[in-house]
Amino acid sequence: RLLMTVCTALRSRDSTAREGARSVLCSLLQDLGAEYLPCVLHELCMALKEGGYQMHIRVFTLHALLRSLADTY
Repeated sequence: RLLMTVCTALRSRDSTAREGARSVLCSLLQDLGAEYLPCVLHELCMALKEGGYQMHIRVFTLHALLRSLADTY
């Protein structure tokens, strides 16, 4: 439920809110481990379904998640 709430916060048009949600999501994934990446991606895709800015946010967030995992591992 927390994961869904954080992913839904990425829909915000406020860039500060998106950056905060992205930071929390990266921290969650680092704490949970790489085996939870499919769950995080599923929630991310469910929260950001539409094209346009939501697709851009989804790709940018995926890049941030992979970078944070690369730093950890």
